[in-house]
Amino acid sequence: AFQDVISTAKRYHSLSNIIPQVEAIRKKLNELQHSGNEFAKELAQRLNHHFSKAKENDWLTLSTALDLRHRDIVLSEKGTSARIKKTIIAEMKHLDEDNQGRSFRQPDNFDKALSRYLGKKMLQSNWDPLVFWKFPKDEDWHLSEVARKYLAVVSTAIPADIAFNMEKARLVASRRSSLDPEHLNMMLFLNGNRFLDS
Repeated sequence: AFQDVISTAKRYHSLSNIIPQVEAIRKKLNELQHSGNEFAKELAQRLNHHFSKAKENDWLTLSTALDLRHRDIVLSEKGTSARIKKTIIAEMKHLDEDNQGRSFRQPDNFDKALSRYLGKKMLQSNWDPLVFWKFPKDEDWHLSEVARKYLAVVSTAIPADIAFNMEKARLVASRRSSLDPEHLNMMLFLNGNRFLDS
């Protein structure tokens, strides 16, 4: 599970990876606890302290449900599944209300769109979930927009493959420490305003 988190195949990770990774780590810790490992017991307690309510967080559960690699992890629990489906449909309706008169896409039955998605075959773990939603069919446009909203990339200081590679981490740290505050502020200002119209 830990190697999946830091794999170099992907430099950045979606929110949809959090619940599956927590579940994989929890499962491994349970196996180690059954063999009498006290350290695993302590880690499991800490994990439960910090992540026990992960499946109650809408951003985490919706992103996981709308990621075709991990969808069934959160939709396998009846209470959570019903709440997630209801929230996704509400999001699609809200999006439709916001786009009334501005969109050429006619809303399909939102329940049907969600059912079509739930009937799709799961993707392999190395697929990018955003690619799946990039070019939706017209009848799935609303669901695609909701998915792209929730499949956010986790904001981190540095990509995971650098964080756990000491050589790369030292290189990044040395580059950061060589920036003087004035240049850093100018770069942040320019980056923040690059999309403004001229």
